[in-house]
Amino acid sequence: MIRQLSVFLFFLLLTFSVCSQSFTLELGAEKDNSMFSENTALSNGAGNNIFAGRIQNGMAFRRGLIKFDVSAVPSDAIIQSVVLDLYVFRSARSSTTPHNFDIHKVLNDWGEAGSSGNGSGAAAQTGDATWSQRLYPNTDWTASGGDYETILSASQMVAYSSFNLEKDEWSSAQMVSDVLSWLANPSTNYGWILIGDETINGSAKGFASKEMAPPFDYARPKLSINYTIPSDNRIILNEVNAQKRRIELYNSDTSAVDISNYTLLNGSTTSTISGGNVSVLNGSLMLDSAAYIVLHWPDLNQNDGEVALYNGDTTSGDLIDYIQYGSGTQVHAGKAVTEGVWDNIASFLSTEADSGKSYSLNTAQSYANGTESNMTNWLSQLETPTYNNNPCPSSLNLKGILVEADYASSDFIELEGSINAPKAILINAANAIYLKPGLEVEMGNVLNIEISACPE
Repeated sequence: MIRQLSVFLFFLLLTFSVCSQSFTLELGAEKDNSMFSENTALSNGAGNNIFAGRIQNGMAFRRGLIKFDVSAVPSDAIIQSVVLDLYVFRSARSSTTPHNFDIHKVLNDWGEAGSSGNGSGAAAQTGDATWSQRLYPNTDWTASGGDYETILSASQMVAYSSFNLEKDEWSSAQMVSDVLSWLANPSTNYGWILIGDETINGSAKGFASKEMAPPFDYARPKLSINYTIPSDNRIILNEVNAQKRRIELYNSDTSAVDISNYTLLNGSTTSTISGGNVSVLNGSLMLDSAAYIVLHWPDLNQNDGEVALYNGDTTSGDLIDYIQYGSGTQVHAGKAVTEGVWDNIASFLSTEADSGKSYSLNTAQSYANGTESNMTNWLSQLETPTYNNNPCPSSLNLKGILVEADYASSDFIELEGSINAPKAILINAANAIYLKPGLEVEMGNVLNIEISACPE
């Protein structure tokens, strides 16, 4: 029995499986505060409440400030929703009438210091935020009452109950955009401002702050970020040799991936990897970690065509990688651009008529970030038996089934285990070729071995 281990290359496409895991990150507030319009030297940085709205006599307003450190969101997270939870603890004259409360993204930094009071605030301390100063006493807001985006981040009707603590939630697509902007530019994360209905007397309410003491500490502000992480199962279509109609896939993940339901498309031709006229030249459809599989697909056009790779059928699966060559605007180019796996419907690789060469990903551009979606990531070069598409690596270890290709090294090559070469194979190394103990070569195979420089 010959062990199958791929050691070649061909058409390289980078892709991700559609599987993902869902997570929720719950965050407490990093800082919060309240501002009081009737006195620009009042604040509530260390108080138990965040105040917002219009007081009962209508003569003054309160506005709240709250910020969360979102840096713990993984860099590869896909955020599904963002939810802000606040509990109502107080209401003007204990009114149970619901009022609208909006949040907006703050545009400048602000402070939280040791001031601690009730609904009327307390004397601001150095570094507190007040109605006129974002950092008391010397750094002003651009506009009194806080600098914030006019775009509404979210809105919620808030009611007060003297019997049960009311939890209210703010959630919107704009809040997701806010968090994404803070992840992209952490230095601009100044949190949100909380503004009540300032047209109605008595709309003011007090929400539990991050300083809320036990047994009510459960009511402190909370931000829940719900996100998914794409599975780490990364299948790389490592090269395509269009003239030989061969495609090589490589599993760069640490676990095996079943690719039997993956689908290849070329124009109107569709073939499932495990069926139809796709044949496996080497490897297994249950692709082990760091393993290769080479496929032969007769429907692959030699001079002008495309390859669209789906991680399932074309109805339930996603288009996860793409390449077009010979000419642009192939059948699936538009969808590939929409899905972000190709840069432009008019971008295409020039026809490669040399059967000894293949379309290969440029390692320097592609492997650094684990994605490829641009034609400039591709090049045409000699077929290579290494996943990083180096035509002449410093060393090479060969075993298993060898697909027809030139195997070259700038230093040495090792041959070990059972080797099956269905076609004549050329192996050349600049300095040495080592035959490991136990080497077995099947009868009838032709291995041409040379000590010579790498072919150009």
